[in-house]
Amino acid sequence: ALLAAINPFLVHYSQELRVYSWLLALSLLSAVLLLRALDGRLQWRWYALAAGVLALFPLHNDDTGFHIASGRWILATGHVPDRNPFSYANDGATWVQHQWLPAVAMAWLADHLGIVAVVLAKVALVMAAWALAAWSLMGPSLAGPTHASPGRVRLPAGWAMLLLSIGLVASAFRFVERPFLCSIVMLGITTIGLLRWDAGRPARVIAVLTPAVALQLHAGGLDAVLVWLAFAVARPRREVWLGLLAMLGLAIWGLALLAPAGLGVLSLPFGFSGNAYWHEHLAEFRSLGFDAEAVAQWPLVLGALALAGVAAWRRRWFHALALAGFAALALRHVRMTWPLATVAVPVGGALLVEV
Repeated sequence: ALLAAINPFLVHYSQELRVYSWLLALSLLSAVLLLRALDGRLQWRWYALAAGVLALFPLHNDDTGFHIASGRWILATGHVPDRNPFSYANDGATWVQHQWLPAVAMAWLADHLGIVAVVLAKVALVMAAWALAAWSLMGPSLAGPTHASPGRVRLPAGWAMLLLSIGLVASAFRFVERPFLCSIVMLGITTIGLLRWDAGRPARVIAVLTPAVALQLHAGGLDAVLVWLAFAVARPRREVWLGLLAMLGLAIWGLALLAPAGLGVLSLPFGFSGNAYWHEHLAEFRSLGFDAEAVAQWPLVLGALALAGVAAWRRRWFHALALAGFAALALRHVRMTWPLATVAVPVGGALLVEV
């Protein structure tokens, strides 16, 4: 503290709106958290705070304005458009509006509380997503009665910190004000619910209901359905398949009855994945490359594939399918890096607890 107080460099730049004081504070916080982790005293709440800090920056995503405008349109007209009224290049094109509820919420926040409220809502969703991931490693045990070590068995803090840090760094580029954040949170809830399937009815009910809610908010809710399919294939039991059928029934019924775009929401992600225009013009739809921008994502993808190999060796087929499947999606589309992290952290943590 004395050296920092008399350091000419720090004293000079502390009087200006520069990053150096912030950098020093975060570096000290990082060192404190590292020491706490090594002592086994790190709590999951700290990672929620770290994710919030990474997400706290001014709005700079182009799509945010589009979502706010569409939300204002819906609030003003009282209906969800099926034609795109905002495209200057292809006016009146068919529009599958799968994210109208978050768009309305974003418009309301921007108009009543200001654009800063939209940014803070983004921070809250990012913190919720990573609080779930950290809680899955540091909170109550992921080891269910079918595992070798049932009870309150947790992943050692050092391993938990490694998994969470790799996931945070890899997905931070997607901490933007867009409706897909809702599907990320729902994906985390579904994954943890499936991991705790043997813990009892509450986990099963949550795992069944969450994908249906996710699909009402964003087509990315299909990721939660994919996790379910991996779980059902890996565990061909009667109660699991009944849960899968219940989940699919609720999701289809909800889309058909409540979603303005209907069942078209389910096919939308597949249309994006095979669209040559999106691959060419939007970086987030491109495959994971080997450029400098991809340095943060490769450790997560390679780590997930390595853990998938360990899971296959130990005959943990759900873990292997979920990790390998979402790693393949992240290789195909860089935008799938955060869904991979959302699945890989709790699933990989549960696997490492057994190992």
